[in-house]
Amino acid sequence: MRSKLLMIMAIIAIGAGLAGIFFSGEKTPEPKVSVVKTPPHESVFYKVFRAGSLIKRGAHVHREDLEIVRLSESEARQHGIDGDSLFQLNPQAVYRANQNPGDFVLRQDIVLPDEPEFIGLTIAPDCVPYPVAVDPDAVVGGIIRSGSYVDVLALTGVSNRTSELRHLPAKNITINPVLTHIRVLKIEPGEHKIGDREKVQDHLILEVTRKQVAKLMVARQIARLEVYQSAGVASAKELRANAGDVLPDFKAVKELRANEIVVK
Repeated sequence: MRSKLLMIMAIIAIGAGLAGIFFSGEKTPEPKVSVVKTPPHESVFYKVFRAGSLIKRGAHVHREDLEIVRLSESEARQHGIDGDSLFQLNPQAVYRANQNPGDFVLRQDIVLPDEPEFIGLTIAPDCVPYPVAVDPDAVVGGIIRSGSYVDVLALTGVSNRTSELRHLPAKNITINPVLTHIRVLKIEPGEHKIGDREKVQDHLILEVTRKQVAKLMVARQIARLEVYQSAGVASAKELRANAGDVLPDFKAVKELRANEIVVK
């Protein structure tokens, strides 16, 4: 009886082992895992101007002085740049400070003519700025602009109200150069003057020496000043004329009256 029990238990154990081997051969299906594909990270680059050569403080901006380079986002952040830093180049603008080759040039490194520090950056050490009123027609169209050179002429014998010769029988009209080849630092916008009629005048800020300032102040008191695009220092002698050059038959007549001489 005992041997039968042992045999039955052995058969059960063998059956359990065979069942385990059979079921272990079958693979349990694994749950499907959805994979989300992320797009590859695109590199970001920023464009910036870089000095191609040594640039002096106060020098005018020229396109050939600069080159355009691309910086990666990480490189740009190291230099405090967080986006494209290209800007519109103005040939009348100047550099705020010296720029060494390879320096990045940003908008804040440029000074435009309408900014307060412009004159201080462009004027020569031994010169001072001096304003001269001009007709806006001389400025319209870029005839005279910042950086241009002008001649200052003195027109004598002409009233501010009229320039007709018949209204000035006792005056001889002459024109003479006061200053030649003077650099224009900047142009101030027109100023409105209310009088008999509205008049608009632009002001040229000229770069002159102190001696030239004194000469201009005297000329202002005795003549009407006219400013034109410079004809060159060599042509200064050609800027002289009088009424006889315009009217060949015009002759000055001296009339003697007691102790005075009147020219007609």
